Amino acid sequence: MRFVLIALFSVLVAAQSVAAPFQRQPESVLVQGEPPLTRAAVDEVEKFFEWLFEADFNQGQRRELEGALVAIWQSNDRKEIGAVGEIIQVSAKLAGINEEKRGEVKAAMLPEVVKSLRAEPGDFSRLLLSVYESGRAGADTAASAGAAGAAGAGGLQGSWRSTEMGMISYQNSVTGASRPGRGTTMQYRFLPGGRYEYNGYLESTVYNCTTTLFNPVAGTYRVEGGRLYLSPKTSKWQQRNNCAASMNKEQPGKLEPEVYSVRFTEEQGGRRLCLTSSKGNEVCYRAE
Repeated sequence: MRFVLIALFSVLVAAQSVAAPFQRQPESVLVQGEPPLTRAAVDEVEKFFEWLFEADFNQGQRRELEGALVAIWQSNDRKEIGAVGEIIQVSAKLAGINEEKRGEVKAAMLPEVVKSLRAEPGDFSRLLLSVYESGRAGADTAASAGAAGAAGAGGLQGSWRSTEMGMISYQNSVTGASRPGRGTTMQYRFLPGGRYEYNGYLESTVYNCTTTLFNPVAGTYRVEGGRLYLSPKTSKWQQRNNCAASMNKEQPGKLEPEVYSVRFTEEQGGRRLCLTSSKGNEVCYRAE
């Protein structure tokens, strides 16, 4: 558990409440030592990792946790015993800060702890990773079920649009009118029968010259396990430039299948459909 010495350092700094001492409880001592390993200490370590991983230890994992800590005490590994003491102190500090701060601590700490666990072989690391993975599996299942239910009930059907305008504007020297230097619009239409249409539009203006790109796509879609599977059947790219006819062209688009994770949100202004690609890029579309 030496990973804890580094991974928890930021938490020890961030939490401002007074840490509780590593309590000795002779009536529940599991292994004698300095300090002794108590039942309360095992429970506190379990509670801490359940909070961090948002997952519960099952009965077998609880027994394994106790066995791992007992083995550490029996070997009198001072570094590992010290790490357990730090876990208990940090757990006590977390109880003294508000929920928002605890969330910040968890967000900063979880990736570092998991990274350290994966890098450090051993029974204890394997045990904690199994608890972490079980929590992730449960969260993914719940999210997928919710997304699949929404989509399966017709939640996807309809028109969804995402629009973005650039911050730089150009003024027409003749008319005096101004327009954004860059703008993009992406629209999905999910139709009955598993058909979809996509229209992508990009416009870029530099002084009085405007280049536009238009990408219409049509195909079929399905939703399984909280994921949206798109199979384009037709796709093309059209480019136009009002200052250079030589830049006007049209060519076929790619017909590669795409997969997105699906989630819905309710925000001011209406419902949104958020699609996350396999590369982790997310775009949210507003219902039309």
